[in-house]
Amino acid sequence: MQIVLWALLGLPMWYVSMVRAASFTGDIAAYLTLTGAFTFWLAVILVLVRRKLPDLTTAALTIVLSHALVVLATILRGQVMEPGWILLTFAGLQLLVIAVLIWRSHANRLAGVLFGWFAATYGGVAWILAAMSFTNSWL
Repeated sequence: MQIVLWALLGLPMWYVSMVRAASFTGDIAAYLTLTGAFTFWLAVILVLVRRKLPDLTTAALTIVLSHALVVLATILRGQVMEPGWILLTFAGLQLLVIAVLIWRSHANRLAGVLFGWFAATYGGVAWILAAMSFTNSWL
């Protein structure tokens, strides 16, 4: 149970650490994560200014999918040596949900696009964590 709790709390901490690392390293993944964090805050500001929310259920689903992948990878740690099909299924589902989020954000489409980019980068960090956990080969 503790390992599942670590997985749930670990993903946001890894995301924030990658955002902080963008200022110290030249890593492209860190810079993409930084743009995701930036677009998240732009989306929040845009929602506050326009007072029109994008589809929050779909937005929350993108975050839940990322956490579900990391929890699954943590439970199956070291037991899946070829996790490609799981990771590709996650990526397809994540992109589908992001597309639905943007499509359903009629009133504030720009905020939906900005949050969609954040969700994509958050999902990318989940992908990296899950790939390491499935194979139990950590950087």
